[in-house]
Amino acid sequence: MPAKSKLEQFGLLEEAKQLRKMDYSYEKIANILKKNHPGIPELAKLSAMSVMRALNGSIEREYEESLKEGKDPLLDFQNEYKTFMKDIQKKTLDLYNRAMRLLEKAEQRNDDILTMKAIREARETIKQLRDNAIAVQQFGEKRTTSIYNINLKKEVYIKNILLSFVQELSNLCPECRKKTLPALIKKLEDLEEP
Repeated sequence: MPAKSKLEQFGLLEEAKQLRKMDYSYEKIANILKKNHPGIPELAKLSAMSVMRALNGSIEREYEESLKEGKDPLLDFQNEYKTFMKDIQKKTLDLYNRAMRLLEKAEQRNDDILTMKAIREARETIKQLRDNAIAVQQFGEKRTTSIYNINLKKEVYIKNILLSFVQELSNLCPECRKKTLPALIKKLEDLEEP
């Protein structure tokens, strides 16, 4: 198991997670933690990269734990992703409706200043849409990367087991090897088929 991060050592991981949920950058989280916990001298050099590694490592450990409990982290991610998407859709729709109401009000009053404000709101809505699309992409990429890393670790572990097993096979007598090796190859080929 990897060494604990500073955030884990000092029980600050949950606080960092909460700050990240509030859309703070890793840099901002590092600065907030240093400011909130001046009594911990080890945090003086806490960097954005340290915060990022701690939070991403935490996500991977959570996925590994859910696998051990028999849960499917990919299914959990899909549910989390749907919730995330619904939230973004709601925010986007609210912004769009606000801009349209302003534009309608400006047209009714024949008000150029209100029209300019509505146009500005519409531009901000478009910018927010772009930002939301990027956020969705980053969210999905971060989560699926963690799941991919877990599966990659499992695959490497299985391959190492097989390699040690094959090494043990070399210690068998030639007759036993002739019987065991084809059966093993057949089993491996069966595993590779979808």
